[in-house]
Amino acid sequence: MDARSTYEGQSRFNFYLVALAFSLLGLAIQSFNKSTAGLPLYIELLAWLLLLVSALFALSYVEWSSKAQDLNAVTDKLEQAELQALSTAKEPAVISGQATELLARQHGTAKRLRGQEEALAKALKSQWVREGRKYGIAKWSFLVGICLLATARVLQYFGGAVPELTL
Repeated sequence: MDARSTYEGQSRFNFYLVALAFSLLGLAIQSFNKSTAGLPLYIELLAWLLLLVSALFALSYVEWSSKAQDLNAVTDKLEQAELQALSTAKEPAVISGQATELLARQHGTAKRLRGQEEALAKALKSQWVREGRKYGIAKWSFLVGICLLATARVLQYFGGAVPELTL
């Protein structure tokens, strides 16, 4: 399995989760019982809010992960260009004024590409940390939202009465 097919599988899974979060939110709103009052109402509204937060953060994560794939492709092209510049600089050549100038230019290009690659890698790493947080928020708000939605529906089913705990 190569990196491209792995990325495509992960991307499809992320799209599925975004669609699932939005679909469950729509279904929950559509099947809401308008006569609900009290604690089940507040729990259900909180569940809707968490599902919306989950869907929006997941959508943001999916959008950025596609941009990250493009940035990874640029990084790969920079690496290839650097290797090509270094390999041609190491080839034996008849040393003349033009050849020396060409080698110096290729060496400068390779240095500049290496600097750009390092800056891009550093920016990409810090962005991945932020996106990892977004993914965590999306995941946990989805799970808590589903649990709250189920709790609200169970409370509605039993008439909204919350049994008192006596010790």
